[in-house]
Amino acid sequence: IREIPGKRWDNPTKTWRLPLSAEDRINELIEKYGGQISDNGTNWEVPELPELKAEIPGLKRPLYPYQGKGVQYCIDKKRVIIGDEPGLGKTSQAIAAILAADKWPVLIVCPSSLKKNWQKELEIVAGEKSMILEPKIKKSWHSFYKAGICRVFIVNYESLRTFFVLNLNKDTRGQVKLKD
Repeated sequence: IREIPGKRWDNPTKTWRLPLSAEDRINELIEKYGGQISDNGTNWEVPELPELKAEIPGLKRPLYPYQGKGVQYCIDKKRVIIGDEPGLGKTSQAIAAILAADKWPVLIVCPSSLKKNWQKELEIVAGEKSMILEPKIKKSWHSFYKAGICRVFIVNYESLRTFFVLNLNKDTRGQVKLKD
């Protein structure tokens, strides 16, 4: 929407006001994300996010209503990017979605500067112990999961290769081989 010239958000009606000249782009967005064009043809009415349908087991900190809607959206869609503005609780939403999915182990890939923040938030929001992957545990970190000590692992982008790529030589199909 931000790419459409002449767009405007109408806060009282919670709708985007878009120029009629953007009709093709609007139809693409509606097909991809849902919603509808208003009767007068000038507003794209964005569908409301779904309410959180059930309590999330293991959640130690209550979510704000908008966070609950975001978590339910994550549960429904399975693969999402939470793109809220800074300070709105994306980390808490992601952790709640992890708990709701109940799929383990979990690998969190983040910038190096946020590894400790993720570890702290996992403890606060979910009471979940996590391990930051560092070179000194390169060969043994998976044993912590097998022993039931830890089921969340945190790594920064630059270290992904260290822990998960066997070699950078491509196989006969041109794909990089990954460790288990």
